[in-house]
Amino acid sequence: MLAEVADAIIARFPRLADDTVVPTGFLHTTLASHAATFAQLLERSPAVAPPEVSELGRTLAAIREPITTLTRVFEIGHETFWQLLVTMISESENLRGSEVELLRLLTVRLFDYMQVNTSAALRAYIQRDGEETKATQRRRLAVVRGSLRGEVADQELEGVLGYRLLSQHVAYAARGTALEADELNTVIEQLRRGVRPIQHVTLYDDDVLYGWFTPRDATWHDRLAELSVPKAVTVACGAARHGPEGFRQSHRDALEVLRVADALDASGVRHYEESAVLALATHDPSAAKAFVDHQLGPLAEPSEQTQHLLRTLQVYLAENGSPTRAGRRLHTHRNTVIQRMERVEALLGRRLDPSSLALRVAAELSTITASRCSAPRADTASEPRSARC
Repeated sequence: MLAEVADAIIARFPRLADDTVVPTGFLHTTLASHAATFAQLLERSPAVAPPEVSELGRTLAAIREPITTLTRVFEIGHETFWQLLVTMISESENLRGSEVELLRLLTVRLFDYMQVNTSAALRAYIQRDGEETKATQRRRLAVVRGSLRGEVADQELEGVLGYRLLSQHVAYAARGTALEADELNTVIEQLRRGVRPIQHVTLYDDDVLYGWFTPRDATWHDRLAELSVPKAVTVACGAARHGPEGFRQSHRDALEVLRVADALDASGVRHYEESAVLALATHDPSAAKAFVDHQLGPLAEPSEQTQHLLRTLQVYLAENGSPTRAGRRLHTHRNTVIQRMERVEALLGRRLDPSSLALRVAAELSTITASRCSAPRADTASEPRSARC
C-alpha cells in the first residue's frame, strides 16, 4: 500500500526519486515510517508525527522546492491512501457489515493524523528555509563585500547575485529605524514600480538596505524624486555609472550621500549630485570648519539669531538670489527676506553674490560643521555609521 502512495507522489514530483537530488530511497523511507501508525488507526488517533516527517520538510527546503510541493505531497498521500483503504474495506468479506462505520472512523483518524504530519513538516520546512535564506544572504553579502574590496572576480559576483555587470548601474543605500521597516520595504517597492529597472538586486546588512539597479531610461532620476518617502526613511542614491567598476563606484557614492545625510540629520531621497561637494568637503573636518569660518565669519557662530539668518541665506542662495521664491519656501514675505539678507551683508562686511560657489558651499557646510561632523575612520572610509557593505 505504501509503495502505491509513493508511486502516486513520484508521478507528480519525479525529482523526489532522483538520487542526485535526495538520498536514495528517501521518499519510501519517509512513508515506511507511517506503517506502524497506520496499523493502529482503528485503535486511536496518533498525536505525534514520526521524525522522518520533519526530515521531509527540511529536505524539501534544502533542495529549494517551493512550500506548495510539500503541501501537495501530503494531499496526494492522503487522497491515495484513503482510496486504497476504501478499496481494501469494500473487498473484504469479513468487514462488510461494518463497512460504513469503519470508513467513517478511519476517515476521521486519517484526517487527524495527516493534520499532525502536515503541521510538523511545515514547521520543519519553514525553519530550514529560514536557515537557507540566511545562509544565502550571508554568502551574497560576503561576495559583494569581497567585490567592493577588489578581492572577488566579477564572474563570481554576477553568478551569486544573478545581476549583469556590463550595464549601467545606480546604487542606493536605504535606511529607516526598526519601527519603520515595513515603510522601508514599501519605499523599495515604489522604486521598483516607478523606475521599472531592467534589473534590480537588494541586500540587507544590519539596518541598511543596499541596492543596485539598471535604469530603463534617463527618467529614473525624476521618478526617484517622485517617491513618497516617510520622514524617518533615507534613500541615498549614487551616480549612474557603467560596468563592473561603475557598480562599485556608484555604491561608494551612495555611502557618501548617506554619510552626509546622517550629518545633516536629513531624510528622503538624496542624490549624489546634490551631496558630492559636501561629501568631498567634509573628509577633512578641520579644513572644512576653517573654510566655513573664513567665508561666513560671525554668521558661523552657533547662536539662535545667526542660525535663523543662515537658514534664510541657504534658501536665498538655493533660489539663485530671488527673495520672492525664497520667501515662498520660507512662508514669509519677500521684504522680510530682503531685510534678513541686509543683516547678513552687515555681518559679513560685504555684498552678497548669489552666484558665489564658495558662499554656497560654506552655507551648506555650516550645518555639518556646527554638528561637528567628522570624516570616517581610515578603516571604514566608505562606511557611514552602521553601513558596512
